[in-house]
Amino acid sequence: DLPEETRALQAHALVTLRLLQAPSGAFLSGFEAPQGAAPERRWCRLRDAAIAADALGRAGYGAAARRYFTFTADAARQAGELPAILDAEGTPAPAPDAALRAVDGIALHLWAAARHLERERDAELMAGVYEDSLASAAERLAASVDSGIGLPVGADPWDGRWGAHAATAAAEPTRSCSRPRLPRAKMNHTSSTAANWTAVWSAAFRCRSWCSISGCRGR
Repeated sequence: DLPEETRALQAHALVTLRLLQAPSGAFLSGFEAPQGAAPERRWCRLRDAAIAADALGRAGYGAAARRYFTFTADAARQAGELPAILDAEGTPAPAPDAALRAVDGIALHLWAAARHLERERDAELMAGVYEDSLASAAERLAASVDSGIGLPVGADPWDGRWGAHAATAAAEPTRSCSRPRLPRAKMNHTSSTAANWTAVWSAAFRCRSWCSISGCRGR
């Protein structure tokens, strides 16, 4: 049991997250921005939104998580891939290309999807979004794996350091999403795609021992 103050803090945090979810399903970075404020105050960043979806799902708000995954699948379908930053309607945000393709948001999105499937056994939803947002995202993450250390590499959340970062490497993105819980028809990919999934999955599991030695320092 949590102390009363902790329970109150948790309840307040959950209310805040629910208020930050737009009607489209996007989790936005902030509430209505004041006039003249920077537009990024109202963007949906996958590295934040995925954590918000997971937190609400764990707290019993599975519908909020489902809306988020449906929103991102629709956005990926329209854009041709899943951008790491979206506006409230699902259009790629006017951010630098490197930010739109950042692997940390992709990794956390896959992690949240895996946890949702494991928790809710929501195979019907995941089968519907798999092709559009999960499979291609996993391939992008696999492509970022450094052959020398076997871990995905990219910029940190502040774009200040390049390397293997724990938040990306430890996501274990394919643990559930790549397993036979999804309909077999949705999993019928080429051998190269399967190899990509295996590479990401193996890299995620190797991250713990590697990070304990190196502290996930940048290269």
